This record gives sequence, structure tokens and C-alpha cells, in this order.
Amino acid sequence: MMMSFLKETEEIERIIKMEHTAGAYSLFLHMFLKSTEEITLIPNRLSKFGSRTTYSVLSVPIDHKPIIFSNLTHGKEMI
Repeated sequence: MMMSFLKETEEIERIIKMEHTAGAYSLFLHMFLKSTEEITLIPNRLSKFGSRTTYSVLSVPIDHKPIIFSNLTHGKEMI
């Protein structure tokens, strides 16, 4: 079933990123949508693969903060 899901998601242009996770949710799909109508259309298309939860990002206060390795000492982060 996972291969079918991956094939289906590759065909959807609006899906721009997918992350495989541990925990309660197995995948996060990042979508760039043109309208609120698409918020239901795309997830409904994927509902045949199982249940889903939809979240909307309101803001990104820290985006791609770099990791500065000189700030790390013996595996412990310096504050």
C-alpha cells in the first residue's frame, strides 16, 4: 500500500515535500495550495489510503536556522 501511496503523491504537483516520521503520524505532507478549496480536494483524494489530519501553517518564526558546530561541545549544546 505504501508504494501505491507514494506513486499517487508523486502525481500531485501541489505536494512539495514529504517527511517520514516516528510517533503518532507516519508522514507529513507539505503542500502549497492556491485556494482553501484545495485544502479538502487533495486530502480527500488521498483518503483511500487511510485516515488523515490536516494542519495549516500560520507562520514560520524560525526558518532553516543554521547549525553552528562550533557551539557544540562534547555532544552537549552550549546555551
